[in-house]
Amino acid sequence: MESLGYAQQAQGAHSWDLCHQWLEQALRDCENQDPHRRCLVMNNLGVLFRRLHDTDQAVHCFERALEGCQEPWLRGRIFANWAVLEHRRGQLNQARRYYQDALNGCSEPPEDELAAARICLNFAWLHLQQDRQVQADTLLKRARQLVQLHPEDSLLECRLHLGLARSAQTQKRLAKAEIEILQSIRVAQKLGYFEPIVHSQARASLANCYSLQAVSQLENPDTRQDGVERSQQAEILFAEALSLLLDWGHRHSFEYVEAISLQVDHWIRMKQWQQAEDSLQKLLAMVTEMTTLETTFKAGAWERAALVLRQLEQHELADLAVQQFQALSVTKK
Repeated sequence: MESLGYAQQAQGAHSWDLCHQWLEQALRDCENQDPHRRCLVMNNLGVLFRRLHDTDQAVHCFERALEGCQEPWLRGRIFANWAVLEHRRGQLNQARRYYQDALNGCSEPPEDELAAARICLNFAWLHLQQDRQVQADTLLKRARQLVQLHPEDSLLECRLHLGLARSAQTQKRLAKAEIEILQSIRVAQKLGYFEPIVHSQARASLANCYSLQAVSQLENPDTRQDGVERSQQAEILFAEALSLLLDWGHRHSFEYVEAISLQVDHWIRMKQWQQAEDSLQKLLAMVTEMTTLETTFKAGAWERAALVLRQLEQHELADLAVQQFQALSVTKK
Protein backbone atom coordinates (compact mmCIF):
# COMPACT_ATOMS: atom_id res chain seq x y z
CA MET A 1 0.00 0.00 0.00
CA GLU A 2 1.81 3.07 -1.31
CA SER A 3 -0.03 5.53 0.90
CA LEU A 4 1.25 3.83 4.08
CA GLY A 5 4.80 3.90 2.73
CA TYR A 6 4.50 7.61 1.94
CA ALA A 7 3.09 8.23 5.42
CA GLN A 8 6.05 6.49 7.04
CA GLN A 9 8.46 8.54 4.95
CA ALA A 10 6.71 11.74 6.05
CA GLN A 11 6.82 10.59 9.67
CA GLY A 12 10.55 9.95 9.38
CA ALA A 13 10.95 13.50 8.08
CA HIS A 14 8.79 14.88 10.95
CA SER A 15 6.26 16.20 8.41
CA TRP A 16 3.28 15.58 10.65
CA ASP A 17 0.54 17.16 8.53
CA LEU A 18 1.64 15.27 5.42
CA CYS A 19 1.97 12.08 7.43
CA HIS A 20 -1.59 12.50 8.72
CA GLN A 21 -2.93 13.03 5.21
CA TRP A 22 -1.25 9.87 3.89
CA LEU A 23 -2.40 7.79 6.87
CA GLU A 24 -6.00 8.90 6.37
CA GLN A 25 -5.66 7.91 2.72
CA ALA A 26 -4.14 4.56 3.74
CA LEU A 27 -7.07 3.97 6.09
CA ARG A 28 -9.53 4.59 3.24
CA ASP A 29 -7.54 2.29 0.95
CA CYS A 30 -7.80 -0.70 3.27
CA GLU A 31 -11.26 -0.12 4.78
CA ASN A 32 -13.32 -3.35 4.71
CA GLN A 33 -10.62 -5.08 2.65
CA ASP A 34 -7.44 -5.84 4.56
CA PRO A 35 -7.69 -6.13 8.39
CA HIS A 36 -3.93 -6.61 8.73
CA ARG A 37 -3.12 -3.36 6.92
CA ARG A 38 -5.84 -1.59 8.84
CA CYS A 39 -4.08 -2.60 12.09
CA LEU A 40 -0.79 -1.27 10.69
CA VAL A 41 -2.37 2.04 9.74
CA MET A 42 -4.10 2.48 13.09
CA ASN A 43 -0.83 1.73 14.88
CA ASN A 44 0.94 4.41 12.82
CA LEU A 45 -1.87 6.85 13.55
CA GLY A 46 -1.46 6.14 17.25
CA VAL A 47 2.25 6.93 17.03
CA LEU A 48 1.50 10.13 15.11
CA PHE A 49 -1.02 11.35 17.69
CA ARG A 50 1.41 10.46 20.48
CA ARG A 51 4.03 12.67 18.83
CA LEU A 52 1.43 15.42 18.51
CA HIS A 53 0.65 15.07 22.25
CA ASP A 54 -2.97 14.09 21.55
CA THR A 55 -3.21 11.33 24.14
CA ASP A 56 -6.92 10.52 23.78
CA GLN A 57 -6.66 10.06 20.03
CA ALA A 58 -3.49 7.99 20.40
CA VAL A 59 -5.14 5.62 22.90
CA HIS A 60 -8.20 5.32 20.65
CA CYS A 61 -5.99 4.40 17.68
CA PHE A 62 -4.02 1.79 19.63
CA GLU A 63 -7.25 0.23 20.88
CA ARG A 64 -8.59 0.03 17.34
CA ALA A 65 -5.27 -1.31 16.07
CA LEU A 66 -5.51 -4.26 18.48
CA GLU A 67 -9.04 -5.15 17.35
CA GLY A 68 -8.78 -8.32 15.29
CA CYS A 69 -4.97 -8.18 15.21
CA GLN A 70 -3.75 -11.78 15.10
CA GLU A 71 -0.03 -11.54 14.33
CA PRO A 72 2.00 -11.65 17.58
CA TRP A 73 4.76 -9.38 16.20
CA LEU A 74 2.25 -6.70 15.23
CA ARG A 75 0.41 -6.91 18.56
CA GLY A 76 3.84 -6.58 20.15
CA ARG A 77 4.62 -3.40 18.24
CA ILE A 78 1.23 -1.89 19.07
CA PHE A 79 1.68 -2.62 22.77
CA ALA A 80 5.24 -1.24 22.59
CA ASN A 81 4.01 2.08 21.18
CA TRP A 82 1.19 2.25 23.72
CA ALA A 83 3.67 1.50 26.51
CA VAL A 84 5.82 4.47 25.47
CA LEU A 85 2.73 6.70 25.64
CA GLU A 86 1.89 5.54 29.18
CA HIS A 87 5.55 5.78 30.20
CA ARG A 88 5.73 9.42 29.14
CA ARG A 89 2.49 10.15 30.97
CA GLY A 90 4.02 8.81 34.19
CA GLN A 91 1.79 5.73 34.28
CA LEU A 92 4.73 3.44 34.94
CA ASN A 93 2.85 0.40 36.24
CA GLN A 94 0.58 0.40 33.20
CA ALA A 95 3.57 0.94 30.94
CA ARG A 96 5.32 -2.01 32.56
CA ARG A 97 2.41 -4.31 31.74
CA TYR A 98 2.32 -3.12 28.14
CA TYR A 99 6.10 -3.48 27.72
CA GLN A 100 5.83 -7.08 28.93
CA ASP A 101 2.97 -7.78 26.49
CA ALA A 102 5.02 -6.14 23.74
CA LEU A 103 8.12 -8.17 24.52
CA ASN A 104 6.13 -11.39 24.60
CA GLY A 105 4.65 -10.67 21.17
CA CYS A 106 7.88 -9.57 19.51
CA SER A 107 9.82 -12.51 20.96
CA GLU A 108 7.66 -15.18 19.35
CA PRO A 109 9.27 -16.91 16.34
CA PRO A 110 10.29 -15.37 14.11
CA GLU A 111 11.64 -12.80 16.57
CA ASP A 112 11.19 -9.15 15.64
CA GLU A 113 14.76 -8.23 16.63
CA LEU A 114 14.64 -4.48 16.13
CA ALA A 115 11.35 -4.11 17.97
CA ALA A 116 12.55 -6.40 20.77
CA ALA A 117 15.73 -4.33 21.17
CA ARG A 118 13.74 -1.09 21.48
CA ILE A 119 11.35 -2.66 23.98
CA CYS A 120 14.20 -4.06 26.09
CA LEU A 121 15.83 -0.62 26.27
CA ASN A 122 12.59 1.17 27.20
CA PHE A 123 11.65 -1.55 29.66
CA ALA A 124 15.10 -1.50 31.28
CA TRP A 125 14.90 2.30 31.67
CA LEU A 126 11.54 1.95 33.38
CA HIS A 127 12.88 -0.73 35.75
CA LEU A 128 15.75 1.57 36.71
CA GLN A 129 13.29 4.39 37.38
CA GLN A 130 11.49 2.05 39.76
CA ASP A 131 14.69 0.75 41.42
CA ARG A 132 14.63 -2.76 39.96
CA GLN A 133 18.29 -3.19 39.12
CA VAL A 134 18.30 -6.94 38.46
CA GLN A 135 15.42 -6.84 35.97
CA ALA A 136 16.96 -3.83 34.24
CA ASP A 137 20.37 -5.46 33.86
CA THR A 138 18.78 -8.62 32.43
CA LEU A 139 17.00 -6.57 29.77
CA LEU A 140 20.11 -4.49 29.03
CA LYS A 141 22.10 -7.70 28.48
CA ARG A 142 19.54 -8.91 25.96
CA ALA A 143 19.37 -5.47 24.34
CA ARG A 144 23.15 -5.41 23.90
CA GLN A 145 23.04 -8.75 22.08
CA LEU A 146 20.28 -7.52 19.76
CA VAL A 147 21.93 -4.14 19.10
CA GLN A 148 25.13 -5.91 18.06
CA LEU A 149 23.11 -7.66 15.35
CA HIS A 150 22.02 -4.27 13.94
CA PRO A 151 25.05 -1.95 13.96
CA GLU A 152 23.37 0.22 11.32
CA ASP A 153 20.78 1.48 13.86
CA SER A 154 22.63 4.33 15.58
CA LEU A 155 19.65 5.36 17.69
CA LEU A 156 19.56 1.91 19.27
CA GLU A 157 23.27 2.16 20.03
CA CYS A 158 22.78 5.62 21.53
CA ARG A 159 19.98 4.43 23.80
CA LEU A 160 21.92 1.33 24.84
CA HIS A 161 24.77 3.53 26.08
CA LEU A 162 22.24 5.63 28.00
CA GLY A 163 20.73 2.56 29.63
CA LEU A 164 24.14 1.18 30.60
CA ALA A 165 25.06 4.59 32.02
CA ARG A 166 21.95 4.78 34.16
CA SER A 167 22.57 1.27 35.47
CA ALA A 168 26.15 2.21 36.32
CA GLN A 169 24.99 5.35 38.12
CA THR A 170 22.63 3.41 40.38
CA GLN A 171 25.58 1.19 41.30
CA LYS A 172 27.72 4.29 42.10
CA ARG A 173 30.08 3.49 39.21
CA LEU A 174 30.27 7.12 38.14
CA ALA A 175 33.36 6.90 35.90
CA LYS A 176 31.73 4.10 33.90
CA ALA A 177 28.47 6.07 33.71
CA GLU A 178 30.26 9.17 32.43
CA ILE A 179 32.00 7.21 29.65
CA GLU A 180 28.71 5.64 28.52
CA ILE A 181 26.83 8.96 28.52
CA LEU A 182 29.53 10.75 26.52
CA GLN A 183 29.51 7.92 24.00
CA SER A 184 25.72 8.18 23.77
CA ILE A 185 25.99 11.92 23.04
CA ARG A 186 28.65 11.33 20.37
CA VAL A 187 26.44 8.78 18.61
CA ALA A 188 23.34 11.01 18.90
CA GLN A 189 25.20 13.91 17.28
CA LYS A 190 25.85 11.76 14.21
CA LEU A 191 22.19 10.89 13.65
CA GLY A 192 20.63 12.30 10.50
CA TYR A 193 17.82 13.79 12.58
CA PHE A 194 17.35 15.32 16.02
CA GLU A 195 15.85 13.32 18.91
CA PRO A 196 15.14 15.87 21.67
CA ILE A 197 14.19 13.32 24.33
CA VAL A 198 17.39 11.32 23.85
CA HIS A 199 19.53 14.47 23.94
CA SER A 200 17.67 15.71 27.01
CA GLN A 201 18.00 12.39 28.85
CA ALA A 202 21.71 12.26 28.04
CA ARG A 203 22.29 15.77 29.40
CA ALA A 204 20.22 15.16 32.52
CA SER A 205 22.08 11.89 33.15
CA LEU A 206 25.47 13.52 32.65
CA ALA A 207 24.45 16.43 34.89
CA ASN A 208 23.42 14.02 37.63
CA CYS A 209 26.71 12.15 37.24
CA TYR A 210 28.70 15.37 37.57
CA SER A 211 26.61 16.42 40.57
CA LEU A 212 27.35 13.15 42.37
CA GLN A 213 31.05 13.46 41.55
CA ALA A 214 31.11 17.04 42.81
CA VAL A 215 29.88 16.06 46.29
CA SER A 216 32.96 14.03 47.18
CA GLN A 217 35.32 16.44 45.41
CA LEU A 218 34.01 19.43 47.37
CA GLU A 219 34.74 17.66 50.66
CA ASN A 220 38.46 17.42 49.89
CA PRO A 221 40.51 20.66 49.86
CA ASP A 222 42.79 19.19 47.16
CA THR A 223 39.89 18.55 44.76
CA ARG A 224 37.54 21.36 45.82
CA GLN A 225 38.10 23.41 42.66
CA ASP A 226 37.33 20.33 40.53
CA GLY A 227 34.13 19.93 42.52
CA VAL A 228 33.13 23.54 41.88
CA GLU A 229 33.69 23.08 38.15
CA ARG A 230 31.77 19.80 38.12
CA SER A 231 28.87 21.46 39.92
CA GLN A 232 28.81 24.32 37.43
CA GLN A 233 28.87 21.88 34.51
CA ALA A 234 25.95 20.01 36.06
CA GLU A 235 23.92 23.21 36.36
CA ILE A 236 24.50 24.07 32.68
CA LEU A 237 23.54 20.55 31.57
CA PHE A 238 20.37 20.49 33.67
CA ALA A 239 19.32 23.81 32.12
CA GLU A 240 19.99 22.45 28.62
CA ALA A 241 18.05 19.24 29.32
CA LEU A 242 14.99 21.12 30.54
CA SER A 243 15.14 23.68 27.71
CA LEU A 244 15.18 20.90 25.11
CA LEU A 245 12.02 19.35 26.53
CA LEU A 246 10.27 22.72 26.74
CA ASP A 247 11.31 23.81 23.26
CA TRP A 248 10.06 20.54 21.72
CA GLY A 249 6.72 20.52 23.53
CA HIS A 250 7.47 17.87 26.17
CA ARG A 251 6.71 19.91 29.28
CA HIS A 252 3.86 17.62 30.35
CA SER A 253 5.97 14.49 30.25
CA PHE A 254 7.56 12.16 32.72
CA GLU A 255 10.94 13.03 31.19
CA TYR A 256 10.46 16.65 32.29
CA VAL A 257 9.36 15.66 35.80
CA GLU A 258 12.36 13.38 36.19
CA ALA A 259 14.86 15.95 34.85
CA ILE A 260 13.63 18.68 37.15
CA SER A 261 13.58 16.24 40.10
CA LEU A 262 17.25 15.48 39.43
CA GLN A 263 17.95 19.21 39.26
CA VAL A 264 16.31 19.71 42.67
CA ASP A 265 18.42 16.86 44.07
CA HIS A 266 21.52 18.62 42.77
CA TRP A 267 20.66 21.88 44.54
CA ILE A 268 20.00 19.92 47.73
CA ARG A 269 23.40 18.20 47.50
CA MET A 270 25.06 21.56 46.98
CA LYS A 271 23.02 23.02 49.89
CA GLN A 272 21.83 25.83 47.64
CA TRP A 273 18.41 26.03 49.18
CA GLN A 274 17.02 29.08 47.37
CA GLN A 275 17.79 27.59 43.96
CA ALA A 276 16.28 24.33 45.16
CA GLU A 277 13.09 26.14 46.13
CA ASP A 278 12.86 27.83 42.72
CA SER A 279 13.13 24.47 40.95
CA LEU A 280 10.72 22.90 43.43
CA GLN A 281 8.01 25.39 42.54
CA LYS A 282 8.19 24.15 38.95
CA LEU A 283 8.26 20.51 40.06
CA LEU A 284 5.24 20.88 42.34
CA ALA A 285 3.33 22.66 39.57
CA MET A 286 4.10 19.73 37.25
CA VAL A 287 3.07 16.96 39.64
CA THR A 288 -0.16 18.86 40.28
CA GLU A 289 -0.91 19.37 36.58
CA MET A 290 -0.02 15.82 35.52
CA THR A 291 -3.03 13.92 36.83
CA THR A 292 -1.71 10.70 35.25
CA LEU A 293 1.57 10.80 37.18
CA GLU A 294 1.84 7.94 39.64
CA THR A 295 1.63 8.65 43.34
CA THR A 296 5.21 7.60 44.12
CA PHE A 297 6.64 10.52 42.16
CA LYS A 298 4.15 13.02 43.54
CA ALA A 299 5.09 11.91 47.05
CA GLY A 300 8.78 12.29 46.22
CA ALA A 301 8.23 15.90 45.13
CA TRP A 302 6.52 16.80 48.41
CA GLU A 303 9.21 15.01 50.42
CA ARG A 304 11.84 17.18 48.71
CA ALA A 305 9.70 20.24 49.38
CA ALA A 306 9.54 19.50 53.11
CA LEU A 307 13.33 19.18 53.31
CA VAL A 308 14.03 22.39 51.41
CA LEU A 309 11.40 24.46 53.22
CA ARG A 310 12.78 23.35 56.59
CA GLN A 311 16.22 24.57 55.56
CA LEU A 312 14.70 27.92 54.55
CA GLU A 313 12.92 28.08 57.93
CA GLN A 314 9.51 28.18 56.27
CA HIS A 315 8.20 25.77 58.89
CA GLU A 316 4.45 26.15 58.31
CA LEU A 317 4.85 25.42 54.61
CA ALA A 318 7.20 22.56 55.45
CA ASP A 319 4.52 21.07 57.74
CA LEU A 320 1.98 21.29 54.91
CA ALA A 321 4.45 19.58 52.57
CA VAL A 322 4.92 16.77 55.11
CA GLN A 323 1.14 16.34 55.29
CA GLN A 324 0.95 16.09 51.50
CA PHE A 325 3.79 13.56 51.48
CA GLN A 326 2.17 11.43 54.18
CA ALA A 327 -1.23 11.49 52.49
CA LEU A 328 0.28 10.39 49.18
CA SER A 329 2.40 7.73 50.89
CA VAL A 330 -0.76 6.22 52.41
CA THR A 331 -2.46 6.33 49.01
CA LYS A 332 0.37 4.54 47.26
CA LYS A 333 0.27 1.70 49.82
